Amino acid sequence: MALTQAGTKPTVEYPSTDGEPMAQNTKQYRYITTIQGGLAAMFRDRPDVFEILSPSNTLTELLDKSLFYERYGVQEYYVYDPDGGGLYGFIRDESGHLRRVSEMQGWVSPLLGVRFALEGGELVVVRPDGARFVGYEELAAALEQAQARAEQERLLREQEQQRAERLAQKLRELGVEPD
Repeated sequence: MALTQAGTKPTVEYPSTDGEPMAQNTKQYRYITTIQGGLAAMFRDRPDVFEILSPSNTLTELLDKSLFYERYGVQEYYVYDPDGGGLYGFIRDESGHLRRVSEMQGWVSPLLGVRFALEGGELVVVRPDGARFVGYEELAAALEQAQARAEQERLLREQEQQRAERLAQKLRELGVEPD
């Protein structure tokens, strides 16, 4: 993930494709979509960029990318290897250079406010409000549960309204106006 701080450098247009498939396996794709979706939701108005290591990425490619990010004023740069479980972070220091974050376990991004952790070899990214970034399947399940709860509440309201109407009708039959 590479982030530029507004006003520090000219806007950089990152390529939308390198001619290669977005992900080389399902695990990588899951991390790409979960992290991208989480960041997109948190920063709808900011053009932040992230990167999930492809199994075919070489050390030279990563070095080239970090030099590119260094040159264009990227404030933070994070790399996660879903196959090897490695998580690396780089932040711009006072001298203007990207330096490696020594310990990523529990690291909180100064710009994003998100916390990074590895749990059982899996990357976990947590929003500032404590909610984890989740994938589409988890979001879909949560939406289905919320819709089921809303439907149940609607049915309960309807039952209560019908009960109130029956009670009001009985009162009218007894000559009492319920209003």
